[in-house]
Amino acid sequence: IICTLLTHLTTIESEIEFWKALSKEHDLKLSDFLTLSKRRVHSKIELADGIKLTLLNHKCDTLKGFAVEITKTANEVASNALADINVYDFYHMVLKSSEEEGIWEAQTLFRIHNIFQELESQKLALESENRRVLNENISLLRGLMGKEKLETTNISWEIRRKELFYDESLNKLNLPLQNGDIFRFEQNSKYYILLTQPCDLMIRKSGNRKQKVGILAEIVYETPKETEKDSYKPIPYFNSGTKSSAFVKFKETISIDLDILDLSIYNDNGAAIFNSGIDLSIYHNPLQKRFVIIKEKMEQKKLKCAELKDIVEKSDIDTPKKAELIDAVLFQAFNVDKNLINVEFKESEIVFNIVRKGTYRNPFSDLLLDDYSYYLSRTGAEHDFSMVEVENTVPKKELVTVSN
Repeated sequence: IICTLLTHLTTIESEIEFWKALSKEHDLKLSDFLTLSKRRVHSKIELADGIKLTLLNHKCDTLKGFAVEITKTANEVASNALADINVYDFYHMVLKSSEEEGIWEAQTLFRIHNIFQELESQKLALESENRRVLNENISLLRGLMGKEKLETTNISWEIRRKELFYDESLNKLNLPLQNGDIFRFEQNSKYYILLTQPCDLMIRKSGNRKQKVGILAEIVYETPKETEKDSYKPIPYFNSGTKSSAFVKFKETISIDLDILDLSIYNDNGAAIFNSGIDLSIYHNPLQKRFVIIKEKMEQKKLKCAELKDIVEKSDIDTPKKAELIDAVLFQAFNVDKNLINVEFKESEIVFNIVRKGTYRNPFSDLLLDDYSYYLSRTGAEHDFSMVEVENTVPKKELVTVSN
């Protein structure tokens, strides 16, 4: 028996919320029933659609439950497989390889667990009996589906966004910079995405990396003109809660010292703030060494800037010119644009108005970097100084469009 509750206490638009609230209040499974508004009885189509949803609800829960059981079993198998790794293999796979690459050992450990879990999940799902049960339920669900167009629901949109982006909660993990990291400049409220080769961003066991400077491309909401489409790349699902389109604007980039962006690693809110007294015990060894390197540089720059600022302020130079000179000192020291980044000195801190807000996940970020590299390597031709219109000289059937 498949039950539905027909009630006047809810509208069609709020059926789902009402249904979930009743389920919680009376300790019922969501698969036990579905709530439908009595307003559906005024329309045969709405009523039929409600009955369809009731049947779908029951079968969908069966399918989800089956998937959950497979996941639980796979997780148990993966945990046992991880526990069975002997000390010799653990030393080489987790400890030694991580040290050589500058990777946090815990990341390697969970990576190995995920390998076991994914393989076991596929194995269980592909077993003959499991495939039969899955296909039976899927066939029943297909038979209940209508011919209406596919719609993007709020939940499906958010889940897809989670597949493409890590949100700012990632900052609490204090992970190193990676290609695709997204930063907000508080001074102008603009967003930028880091486009730099992943191997060049890697922090090695010494605390050093190959790359000194990173490229940040601006993220905009403006729709590109037809003549500028090659310099824009869509970045879908960018904003949580809004479906407005966003684009990475390849021709609007800035270079920035990666030491400044690195500071976001050491703050749980992702803020680029240098604090000389932070507790380094929670960071793995390469990040501890990295901070020591950054600390030395930042303190030298702060001291030098303070000396120069003091000289300027005590000079006989006109007051408006003093402010310009101090800005120039900060720009020279940190190689930043004062219109984009503010530098503020506090007793034990240097504050940059930059916050890491999340990451465009791999492989999407690597594909974006490929597009940016292609944009930089595009070729051009000399302009046509005769200004002859092609449409007047070449038959339409022979026209060929060639892009950059």
